[in-house]
Amino acid sequence: MKLGELSWPDVAQLDKGRVVAVYPIASFEQHGPHLPFLTDTLEVTEIIERLDQRIPDNIVCLPTQWLGYSFHHMDFGGSLTATSDTHIGMIVDTVSSLIAGGFLTTLIVNGHGGNRADMQVALQKLREHYREVRVYGVSWWEAAHPQLEQIREAGPRGWGHAGEMETSMVMAIRPDLVHADCLQADGIRPEST
Repeated sequence: MKLGELSWPDVAQLDKGRVVAVYPIASFEQHGPHLPFLTDTLEVTEIIERLDQRIPDNIVCLPTQWLGYSFHHMDFGGSLTATSDTHIGMIVDTVSSLIAGGFLTTLIVNGHGGNRADMQVALQKLREHYREVRVYGVSWWEAAHPQLEQIREAGPRGWGHAGEMETSMVMAIRPDLVHADCLQADGIRPEST
């Protein structure tokens, strides 16, 4: 179920000791010449949508936090970023709000490599203040690594940022946003990465 579509009386009725709050985080940054700025956001949102379809009674999904840590992409106009302190604060404040609302377990699902360090610091800060709850964080591609290894075709450097994996996902989610005429061969690092 989606938290944003519930009312506060709906939330009051939830068994917050059993239901897991799922909090996706992503980014708004360039992804080569062929993918949109919202690539990471589209990917993690789709993953959470599919998770919600499979186990809707066990999770409460937050909207994807699209602003992430993307300073390393700021040379490309249109990319947006938060500072590390702001990003960590957004994660901590969001999870703290869930805890204040009675949720005992939160899973942060990361959709952007640049968010990993901030997510880890946020998890440390949350553990320091909230020992009675469980807060976990995972980057989706790390959780899916064994499956991705079995299906990928790109060379060792061709499946990360704007590579085979992300291009394939956006082609499946929103093919209208992929500029197929700008695709590059797997393993060749385009200027934007």
